[in-house]
Amino acid sequence: KNFRNSREILDAARGVIEACESLKEASEYVPPTSTNRTGLMKPVLTVCDSPYDELVTLTSEIVRLCQGGLYRPGDFAVLARTDKHLQEVESILAERDVPCRHFRSDEFEVLENYVKLITMHSAKGLEFPAVMLLGVNEGVIPFNNPDEEQLDQDRKLLYVGMTRAADRLYIYHSKGQTSRFLHDIQEGTCITRKAY
Repeated sequence: KNFRNSREILDAARGVIEACESLKEASEYVPPTSTNRTGLMKPVLTVCDSPYDELVTLTSEIVRLCQGGLYRPGDFAVLARTDKHLQEVESILAERDVPCRHFRSDEFEVLENYVKLITMHSAKGLEFPAVMLLGVNEGVIPFNNPDEEQLDQDRKLLYVGMTRAADRLYIYHSKGQTSRFLHDIQEGTCITRKAY
């Protein structure tokens, strides 16, 4: 039983992990089942015009939700494949006076009231009320020209990122660069929208 995620988040993530070829062959694999805890909303897939647009849209969403009183900065984790993406987010959030902290910082504390900036690899075992996945694009996740083993590893990594979210999950990708993994998400399990 999966107790971390809302049913809506698990439904979306299930499509990604169930397309993993190596798991289909593994006899010990047990598909996750939901506790049927209903979340606040379905995960949101946001298509942006460019990687820079992803950064602006993601940070604007955090500011909007914090200003609306729904969340505080400490409820958010921004997950990305690379530290470079996280440094760019940190810069934009700092310009908007939103407190944030990189996972590699000596001052990082998971319960403190600032946005957490974490690579997908470092996020295993953690959970947050709201997760923003940045840069879910071909060439990033998966990396360019992956072999079958790397493809499965990258697919599992995206699944880990998605399932760090307890209540809200936002996924950002760029038009024309969308990760092939997002095509495995079952239709109707996410809200799809264009960047505003």
